[in-house]
Amino acid sequence: MLTMNKNKTILFSSVFALLSICLGIFEYLNFTTYCYSQGRYLGDLGIIKAAVLNEINNPNIMYKKKGDISYNSIEQFNEINPICCRIQKFGDQYFAIWNRRRAVWIRRLIGKYFIIVDMAYRFKNEGKNQFWSAHYLVDACGVVRERGGGEVSSGIASSVGVSAK
Repeated sequence: MLTMNKNKTILFSSVFALLSICLGIFEYLNFTTYCYSQGRYLGDLGIIKAAVLNEINNPNIMYKKKGDISYNSIEQFNEINPICCRIQKFGDQYFAIWNRRRAVWIRRLIGKYFIIVDMAYRFKNEGKNQFWSAHYLVDACGVVRERGGGEVSSGIASSVGVSAK
């Protein structure tokens, strides 16, 4: 009887340890931008490029009405906007804790890794608000899940921004 209980305890402990290791690996991959469907890491630059390409290929309706600069390629975009973007992997510090942006953490724990990409780039040559600001949610495979944006008076500061190169 004692041996059977000991065997059950060992079996339960082994299964629990194995499941914990598998969950740990799964969560580690979620928090390191691993794309399961492509079986690879896209990395920060790949995430930024996905957001920039989406912005180039699908400009906002208001952007089309008010903007006088259109981009044909990511190279042209980078030439005009060498510091364009900022990645926030751990939620947006400017929103309250239960806001949907902060829910990035909760999504990651269940396997849906979204990265916030903020970008500001020139969309007009003249006028008060010459920059367009876009706020993206991009998954680990580079698919844009959500976006928003509008006119702003300045770009992203070089101390916090990066290039899409």
